[in-house]
Amino acid sequence: MYKAYCDCIGRLASLGAVLFTLLLSPTVTAVPLGTFIPFGQAAGDTRLPANDDGSSQSISLRVPFPFFGVPQLTLFVNNNGNITFTSSLPDFTPFVFPSGNKVIAPYFADVDTTGPPDVSGDGLDDVYFSERTNQSDLRGISTIVNKAFGGAFAATSAFVATWDHVGYYSSNVDKLNTFQVVLTTNGVQSFVIFHYLDNGMQWEAGDADGGVGGFIPIGGTGTSAAAGFDAGDNVNFFTITGSLMPGISTILHNGSNISVPGQWVFQVNTSVVSSPPVLVGDINNDNVINAVDARLVLEALVGLPPAIHFASAGDVNADDLIDNRDSILLLAVASGRISPPPDPSRMQALDNGEGGVVVPGSAGAVPASSTVNLLNTTNGATNSVRAASNGSFGGTTLAGVAGDTIVVDVNGSPARTAITIP
Repeated sequence: MYKAYCDCIGRLASLGAVLFTLLLSPTVTAVPLGTFIPFGQAAGDTRLPANDDGSSQSISLRVPFPFFGVPQLTLFVNNNGNITFTSSLPDFTPFVFPSGNKVIAPYFADVDTTGPPDVSGDGLDDVYFSERTNQSDLRGISTIVNKAFGGAFAATSAFVATWDHVGYYSSNVDKLNTFQVVLTTNGVQSFVIFHYLDNGMQWEAGDADGGVGGFIPIGGTGTSAAAGFDAGDNVNFFTITGSLMPGISTILHNGSNISVPGQWVFQVNTSVVSSPPVLVGDINNDNVINAVDARLVLEALVGLPPAIHFASAGDVNADDLIDNRDSILLLAVASGRISPPPDPSRMQALDNGEGGVVVPGSAGAVPASSTVNLLNTTNGATNSVRAASNGSFGGTTLAGVAGDTIVVDVNGSPARTAITIP
């Protein structure tokens, strides 16, 4: 989640010139419809009949889908922007994860496809789905995964569900959303891809969730859409930053965790949902942390479209919030007053099976010869190690198990990186 604190107002008052510059910032282009995995009648999809709060019948998968460490054999496509495994989900108001539901939610919101006209294949108010085994689709899906995570993943199956220009409750079609979810596996590894159409995410809340014209009005109360994953065990989950809050449609449409606006890729076969690593603080993905990144955080906090890595790289102090304090820390990093957050792509946290966690860092993970401090936020365990002249550090051990979160800082800097033990 993200929010602007009251103490931010005074600082923003002196940033008129900066905000003027923000208004001149170039727009980003999200995923065009041609980049979606093919869908619709021509792709052999099943169409969900027009409904409000309905679901598909139970769908048996030809290839089990590993989800949070458990192979799933059946699933349901729910009209309200999500897929579930245990049972269908009629809930129209998105709820906070974790819960008792096994959910993959590209856009959990009050979708209503009963708006006129109800014509199959007309590109309006249609929800499509099918399991894919054809090599053309599987190659394209594998390419997306491998560009994001590297390696040589080769999909053997994929389940694709697409919400094609869908309206919101009650039968509203003045604003329409188009998004897609892809569940893919090779039988061992599994990944999920979210696609959001360029200029195609136009509403966030139905009328019954406090929405007026598809959005929660300023000063109003209600619940905006959510995106993420829930293991259904009331413990393990992952929610994209900004979910349940006004502005989530813009975050998903303009943002990404793989540097492609409107496209998000996650690995979901272990107990921890994994994103491709990004440099914490590098909001515009130019491999540099500077004052521009601080400006881009403020841009999103005052309601302007977020930069591509706002959600995935903006939490500079690892407190699970993106706020004005992160922007201040970025300015301090840019001016050399504090050390930058460690590079998560160069660190690992590994359960040693003996009640301990080993945390090594490769060359460039931290500044040369710095002191690396580690904190297990789950149990409070701490340890420190001196980095080598190339910025690497040895396998430091502290108490912990799989699922714990380790926060790492350099020289006591408040700019920190959080990594989760798989």
